[in-house]
Amino acid sequence: MRMISVDIPKNIKSNLKDLGFTDYETSIYITLLITGPLNAKELSKASKVPYSRIYQVIQELNNKEFITKDKDSRPTLFYGAPPLDALKSARKRYYKEFDRKTKFLFDELNPMYLMKNAPQRLEIYQIEGKKYCINKMQKLTRRAKNDVLLATSNTDILKSIYPILKELRLKGISNIHLLIQSGQFEKNFRKSELFDSIKKIAQIKKTEKVFGTLIVIDGGLDAFMIYEKSLVDECIISGIFSEAPLLGIILFQYFQYLYDGAKIIHSSKTKKNVARVNIV
Repeated sequence: MRMISVDIPKNIKSNLKDLGFTDYETSIYITLLITGPLNAKELSKASKVPYSRIYQVIQELNNKEFITKDKDSRPTLFYGAPPLDALKSARKRYYKEFDRKTKFLFDELNPMYLMKNAPQRLEIYQIEGKKYCINKMQKLTRRAKNDVLLATSNTDILKSIYPILKELRLKGISNIHLLIQSGQFEKNFRKSELFDSIKKIAQIKKTEKVFGTLIVIDGGLDAFMIYEKSLVDECIISGIFSEAPLLGIILFQYFQYLYDGAKIIHSSKTKKNVARVNIV
């Protein structure tokens, strides 16, 4: 087999480096995309990665889901993963690591800030009326770029939000999580066509009690909460939101607390099972 020398454009190297790739990893992946499947020896020559390092770099790329291998071939052949699949995996890892670091920094830095500064001012805005609350929730959901976390036991809300969740899923946002209340609502919901539709795009968990409706997008970047106020002769639907980031962080952590203790009733086939909500 005739080996070719692969020259990688600097802008590709730079962008992959921003995603955490070494020069060796970049060289191997691009080489496989251009040449097709190669064994380790061929790959070392074509990519100019020393043979003494080749298996270590291959393993790193395999962990990042950028290459696959044919175990039945002798010698083993390695393939470059399709760019769409590989970059989706990179995106998930990036946001997972970003969420982990920002949560750590917030937990460490916020107490320092509060010791010497006045507490952050949190202005809460309220809207009333089922129609207005659902419209607000739909607008917020459409802005999601990475994940949507929804806790509710309201069928009307689920029906109104499902088309938007479906659109997001088609755009490649697979990090969609639904938390519902166990008991009679769960039984009725699981018998419905709506459940059959939502389970195709979201992981669904159940918990003993869900208070109102809570939706959080992009790790707490924005959030909205709907609740009911019972009066003597009527029930008023109200919602709260804030332009300050603190509310989103609080509601995100509250959702995560509920979600961690909930039981899975369906895990979407389009997603891997996850242990925590700050997923990607």
